[in-house]
Amino acid sequence: MAAPLKTKPISGLAASAALCIAALALTGCAAEAPEGQAEGSPLNKYMYAVWGSQEQDNSSFYKQQVKIEDQIAKCMAKEGFDYKPNLLSEEYLAAPAMESEDGLEMGTVAYAEAHGYRIFDSMFGPESKGDGTADEGEVDANAEYVSSLTDTEQQAYYEALNGNPVQEDSMEDLEDGEFPQIDWSKMGCYGAAQNDARGNAGLARDDPEYQELFEQMDKIYVETNDNGEEPIINEDVRKLNQKWADCVSKAGFDVQSPGQAQTMMMQESGKLTMGVDAAGAMTYREPSTEETEAFHAKEIKVAVADVKCQEKTHYEEERQKIVYGLEQKFIDEHKTKLDAMLVKYSSKKKEK
Repeated sequence: MAAPLKTKPISGLAASAALCIAALALTGCAAEAPEGQAEGSPLNKYMYAVWGSQEQDNSSFYKQQVKIEDQIAKCMAKEGFDYKPNLLSEEYLAAPAMESEDGLEMGTVAYAEAHGYRIFDSMFGPESKGDGTADEGEVDANAEYVSSLTDTEQQAYYEALNGNPVQEDSMEDLEDGEFPQIDWSKMGCYGAAQNDARGNAGLARDDPEYQELFEQMDKIYVETNDNGEEPIINEDVRKLNQKWADCVSKAGFDVQSPGQAQTMMMQESGKLTMGVDAAGAMTYREPSTEETEAFHAKEIKVAVADVKCQEKTHYEEERQKIVYGLEQKFIDEHKTKLDAMLVKYSSKKKEK
């Protein structure tokens, strides 16, 4: 297991996750509402009229994925490569997203006491295979085929599959705290299939007439987002985080937000497995049992303090109020344009 750390081209499944993050605020991924736009969000009326209903069961999502993967396979064949549809099983998709196998609900003290943030479980515990391979739900159906290709052929394969979805100037946007603009035409076979699946959400966002509208809408989520690394822009969220931080400090932890607490533990877990070989190159280091046990104990303590202080400060409810208030203000200021977008793209949806 002490193999050197290597980077490798992004897979179709990984690309999907990356693009969902990039488009999180507005284009939506699968059937989930973007962060800050749960049921009851003032913007639901507009966004779901464009996306379609939020209600989409696992079976419908699975069928949509089958369609996308079939399109990718046909496209890759034209490029001269074999490609097997890369699908998660319906059973895997049907697993409750907010529940663990022991029935504990994420976000509760009981869950935190048992699993922390689930970092130890996934990296060092029973869920980890210990060999860097994916779990059952994330198996790459094309791994064996790709490994049979030469390095040059592999590079050509991934360029045909994924292209280069995030351009250099888009990465600068991300560094500046803005959602990167995705050039779907440069995403290869995956991009062509995924872009088609976006339907009206993609059409609306790509429409120059509404580009500024979407950019201003993005700001709501950028300014209230807690990624654990960048400072929070929104003053009301900063005040809420300060109340949470004051609470957590009593448990002995100097962190400024829930996101920062998780990021801190993720970074510590990374340090446990980071080594340097004789040539100065970074390698994987097998941590000792004592190290992983100490990490697990700290992870549990931090997660429990986090959840208890979120409950004490009514963190999620208060943050939702802030986001919903900003959404309503946005609607009040841009209602005419939002209504025009709804008419333009919801009517197009009916024509299909």
